[in-house]
Amino acid sequence: MKKYECLYIVNINFDSEGISAVVARVEEVLKNVGGELANTQHWGKRKLAYAIDKERYGNYVLMHFKGENPDISELAREFEIESGVLHYMTIRLDEFPDFETLSVPQAFEADRGRRPGGRDSRDGSRPRRYEKEEAPAPAEKNFRRSS
Repeated sequence: MKKYECLYIVNINFDSEGISAVVARVEEVLKNVGGELANTQHWGKRKLAYAIDKERYGNYVLMHFKGENPDISELAREFEIESGVLHYMTIRLDEFPDFETLSVPQAFEADRGRRPGGRDSRDGSRPRRYEKEEAPAPAEKNFRRSS
């Protein structure tokens, strides 16, 4: 049997019942195209790398399935038709990961810090604009009035 992994993003405007309905619809379509569901994980709300349909956030769902010859093109067509799915990607795997040790990855924003030497890095070599030393007052100019 061939093994597959599918990650899809559900619109953030859906509540938990709406997300469950989309997941159930995708699982139903998967069964209709000849696939057998092995595992589903809901990763929750995450920030998208770029805006999709003017949305900056989405609910990520990871699904593992297998089948002799599942119709992946039909699954892709159903993803395109489903209005609640913003984006999807299906890949073929050699082996399934160990589902007991498979965990939800940490949010990217939590892992990001300021990069050393990056644009926001201040090592003291260059003062910030508001930390500049005050310039000496300009010398008074003597103006003579000619009569």
